[in-house]
Amino acid sequence: MLEYVREKRQQPFVGQEQEYFLCRLRADAPEPSLDHREFCAYRWIAPVGFRLEWLPEFKKEVYARVLADFFNVRARDK
Repeated sequence: MLEYVREKRQQPFVGQEQEYFLCRLRADAPEPSLDHREFCAYRWIAPVGFRLEWLPEFKKEVYARVLADFFNVRARDK
């Protein structure tokens, strides 16, 4: 079945399943280490500062739900 989906989509992947966790970062935690293949930069922002417009359309709904569930924040698109 996976080969059929890959051939039909003409892409090497068939999707992904993600789990989200709410964690607290210690003040003395080291800075994240980036491998520059998938991520080349980062910045810390408050949940209320996150904008759905930064995301591709297909990711907006899940990010909006995570922000609501974890932080009681209604995500904005603009």
